[in-house]
Amino acid sequence: MKRFSKILVLTLVLVLCLLSMAFANQVNLEMDGNAKALDLRVNNARTFISSESLEEIGFRVEIRDTGAVGTKIVLSNDDVTMKFIAGSNEVKVNKADITIDAVSFVENNVAYVPLRFVLETLGHEISWDAKNRRILANMQDGIINQSEEPNTVISMAPSVSEIVFVLGAGEKLVGRTQFCDYPSDVADIQNIGSMFTPDIEQMINIYPDIIIAQTHFKEELLAKFNEAGIKTSARATPASLDQLYNAVLEIGRLINRNFEARAVVSSMRAKVQRVEYVLRDVSREPTVYYVMGTGEWGEWTATKDTFLAEVIEIAGGDNVAAKIEPEVSWGFTLEKLIDGNPDLIFGSQFNKDKMTAGDQYSALSAIKNDNFRAVDNNIFERPSPRLINEGLKILLEMFHPELEYNLGF
Repeated sequence: MKRFSKILVLTLVLVLCLLSMAFANQVNLEMDGNAKALDLRVNNARTFISSESLEEIGFRVEIRDTGAVGTKIVLSNDDVTMKFIAGSNEVKVNKADITIDAVSFVENNVAYVPLRFVLETLGHEISWDAKNRRILANMQDGIINQSEEPNTVISMAPSVSEIVFVLGAGEKLVGRTQFCDYPSDVADIQNIGSMFTPDIEQMINIYPDIIIAQTHFKEELLAKFNEAGIKTSARATPASLDQLYNAVLEIGRLINRNFEARAVVSSMRAKVQRVEYVLRDVSREPTVYYVMGTGEWGEWTATKDTFLAEVIEIAGGDNVAAKIEPEVSWGFTLEKLIDGNPDLIFGSQFNKDKMTAGDQYSALSAIKNDNFRAVDNNIFERPSPRLINEGLKILLEMFHPELEYNLGF
């Protein structure tokens, strides 16, 4: 897996070099089979498109000097509005506030914004035509926007609530579980009980337009809501980053926030690529272990084929729990942990206190060397955009602090 990841990074570096050459020679973009001669720039390994060229592909563009806030670059068409701030990596897509890994800029009264982010938000799939040295942007099949959308939503998982808020649709939530605690605005939403034993009568009385759940939702509960005429959606909890991306897109489809969902996924993918690019020359990776649970509850961690194991690898950590096929997903043993003897351990403050006080862990190098980092476990255990937007950066700072400044997000 690591070898495959490094091959992808080397491929990315090659593509970036080719893109730089291409744009220097004005070989540009092909959209849906049509060649476009556009003003494109490569800056810090990211490709930018000028405001003048954005008008050529159907956007209205405004450049506004707003004083203290900075210069705003506003792109709009009949379906979507994107608001960038020059010198910042912040962007607003309709109602969704997003942080990207590229900084927009203005040069000689011409604005430049990230090309890939703009096109992927519209629904294009981006690839590279090496033979003709040209970026290919092809509209994906099934890019459909609903004419109607649900006004009221009950979320049955913390990650679902986080995604709904990230998509700028928090005002639609009228019910959430007791475990939904982020962002802070979620506290104002009606608590309908636990994920496993919700208050069914209360939920039916709320009568939302849709209930969105994940794996833990029981079939008999779905049947009761279907009998009451309430639309439900229950999908498997993501086990990989690709599944997380798809979950964001699916929730975006369910609540008619398709542009916002594509923008969020584009920003997440770009951040992953940025970290891989920053780590391209790293030869040594620290051995690490994440504590999801410990002590009398057994050892629980990011085992092989979990989304967190994938993110740890991307951030340049050698996850001792990913080297052994687990008997149970997220399940581990004390014997395997001692045998792995990681350089660094991270997890919640509660688990840090448990492990540092336990005699059975005293021989571990990370414990002896006081190398246990306390983190917000919800960032790492929930399949939500925070895993990339915050978690990936935290991991890189822990594993390779000398490179963290290169990220740009």
